[in-house]
Amino acid sequence: MLLTNLVTMLRKNLVARNMLMGKGKFFYQRCVAHILNLVCQVGIDYLDPVLTNICETAKFIRVTANRKEAFADIVKQEGISCEKSPCLDVPTGWNSTFTMINLALRYRRAFDALERQDPQYTYAPSAAEWDEAKAICKLLRVFYEATKVISGSKYPIANLYFQQMWQAKEALDKEASREGSPFPEMIKPMQKKLDKYWKLSWLALSIHVILDPRFKFTYLEFWFPQVLGSSAVTKIARVKEIFKELFEEYAKLNHSETTQTQQGGDDLDMEMESNDPLLDWDRHLSSQISSISVGSSELDAYWLKPLIALTENFYILDW
Repeated sequence: MLLTNLVTMLRKNLVARNMLMGKGKFFYQRCVAHILNLVCQVGIDYLDPVLTNICETAKFIRVTANRKEAFADIVKQEGISCEKSPCLDVPTGWNSTFTMINLALRYRRAFDALERQDPQYTYAPSAAEWDEAKAICKLLRVFYEATKVISGSKYPIANLYFQQMWQAKEALDKEASREGSPFPEMIKPMQKKLDKYWKLSWLALSIHVILDPRFKFTYLEFWFPQVLGSSAVTKIARVKEIFKELFEEYAKLNHSETTQTQQGGDDLDMEMESNDPLLDWDRHLSSQISSISVGSSELDAYWLKPLIALTENFYILDW
């Protein structure tokens, strides 16, 4: 709450000084990776019983060299081929929890065999818990892959936020509507959490995606009606309105800076004598530039160009 109040006060102050584009509409943006983390933590908390058993199993196996060797023999007997051993997660990183569950599922037969062979081992998940973990792991994989994409450090990612958030939202909505879903009580809180941030972020995410020449407005016009129904038209109109306002504001700023650059510099180079034959021509060009309607030609040209084909090696900065 303190941070929100601080941001609100700062935004009002900067807007009053005309220091923010778009009147500060996009001044405060949520971290997409953090949003996905918060949503997934809800699902992981639901898995607490089976997570406890998996964690205790990993500790049990790794506590002594003899147990490690005994478990390795069981893995070999069960014909399990996996380069990584059962691991512990990091409580502050939900993706490590996903990795731990996903890896444990591969060792399920070994865990069951260990329970039969070692009476001291009492942490094997039940059949119902294994089925639950498998189902939830399938759902969380969507979030895991999304987190990997938006955590990239060697490529631009802002234009990818919308798709990853949308895929996560779609996965939850699909699971919620699936008849016989094994964990509806878990999905609802996850949906509520994601919807909360979706409402706060959808407009900014849309601006990013339409600046990607592979998608533009066509992407929004394709997806919005499928989920938003009758409100899709209003949402798309809102995005277009805000985007046009932002473009025109940047265009005016760019024109102002260009004019200042032309007027500045070395007086000997820039200043014209009153009798210079090119002075009238220069004045004519300046008046022509000023009369051009801001933001019309370049923006229209962008819309008219066909979409770039989807390819794996597309790099938006090269484009």
